[in-house]
Amino acid sequence: MERDFPRLPATPLRPSRVGLLILVVIAFVLFLAAGPFRTVPAGNVGIKDFFGSVSPSTLSPGIGLVMPLTRVVKMSVQTRR
Repeated sequence: MERDFPRLPATPLRPSRVGLLILVVIAFVLFLAAGPFRTVPAGNVGIKDFFGSVSPSTLSPGIGLVMPLTRVVKMSVQTRR
């Protein structure tokens, strides 16, 4: 005697919204852990260097937001006598 089990519909697997939300939160925490904030002291400007690629823009004194793993080289712009 053979039993007939109900067949489940064949649907493609999709990530759930909860899983996607968890992934986004983890990515955000890793972004913040990599240190995107850089401080440039007064009288200096910051030059952004991302793996040897120097940005044409500079960071003014204060707290700046940069891509993680970007090195900021501080250069003095004070007048010397």
